[in-house]
Amino acid sequence: QIVFSSGIIIANNTVSNNSRYGIYLWSSSNNIIANNTISNNNYGINLPISNSNTIANNTILNNNYGIYLYGSNSNTIYHNNFINNTIQAYEYYRTSNWSAPYPAGGNYWSDYNGADDGSNDRPAGDGIGDTNIPHLGLDWYPLMQPVDIGDFLLSVIPQVQAVFAGNSTSFNISSFPFCGFSDFVILSAIGVPEGATYSFAPNIIPCNGFSILTINTTLTTLPGIYNLTINAVSGMHVHSATVQLIVQICSNSPPSIVSYSPSETCTIAKNATQTFNITANDVDGDTIEYAWYLDGQQTGTNNPSITISGLTSLGLHTLEVVVSDGKLNVSHIWNITVYDTPPPPSTPSPKPEVESPIVSIIMLLILCLTIVLILIVILKLLWRKHK
Repeated sequence: QIVFSSGIIIANNTVSNNSRYGIYLWSSSNNIIANNTISNNNYGINLPISNSNTIANNTILNNNYGIYLYGSNSNTIYHNNFINNTIQAYEYYRTSNWSAPYPAGGNYWSDYNGADDGSNDRPAGDGIGDTNIPHLGLDWYPLMQPVDIGDFLLSVIPQVQAVFAGNSTSFNISSFPFCGFSDFVILSAIGVPEGATYSFAPNIIPCNGFSILTINTTLTTLPGIYNLTINAVSGMHVHSATVQLIVQICSNSPPSIVSYSPSETCTIAKNATQTFNITANDVDGDTIEYAWYLDGQQTGTNNPSITISGLTSLGLHTLEVVVSDGKLNVSHIWNITVYDTPPPPSTPSPKPEVESPIVSIIMLLILCLTIVLILIVILKLLWRKHK
């Protein structure tokens, strides 16, 4: 028994000979019941007040009630074998989908007596009954033969996601194989708001794989409720899931960057230290948070400055700071070039000074002139004395 739960997978079990319930979900949503054999119980599967569950590839036989839904809505039930149950299926509100998209078909019913003859503007010979439909007022695509081929289930959570215009949000996508299914699954999406973009990481997953669907909105994305359809395709197998994206307009203004240092393009030496600063404000008075990313890897949080040291890889690096007010964000990027530190220059040995020839000649002339003047003075003195 499962109560008040979601995201549960009930698979690959044999459930039999219970006086009340084989599998019981109460007030539980977005669960998967798959690849079980459920027999000889009062209720094979009982889902009171449980919505948006997936029930697929189960063999449900010889129960009083094969499946019983009361107060439950929007469940998806397909590729099950309902065999010789006293009451094959009962649904009070009849809001569930009892088949997969054509040509995958619905369920096999041992009491279905229709024909695959191309009636009702449908092709003949496709393995899906065309007359006496919907079977039991439920299944518009009853299968002519029991389900025995491998397939996979598609799960997308959450069912509803809200996002402010200009921000991003994501959905988790999983595939679950059964009956030997082993192929890869290709994912796509439709219904994304105009101007918004989406991406899967990755968009091709193994049969038991996982992916994240990211929706990127812009400030111009119109508010509203958008129904997104996620399609999963593998060969002839096509499965879809619909989720809601609620885009809201945020009256909040993003923070603004007032100043930064150093300049957007800077150079630092290998293993050197450099501090980067950002100054931002928010007109709404919201608390500002900071996240720093060096070459795409987060390296610091919640501080308007960061000191980078120990860069040994030469060449170009990027440093980004994301400034957020909790609703919207802005960012700034520095381009950092790291260069190798040159070795210190060696001290040259002193060279002997060599006088210029012109200087030597001038000095010689001065010496000669001095000697001549001295001789003149001596001669004058001698002449006066002789006189």
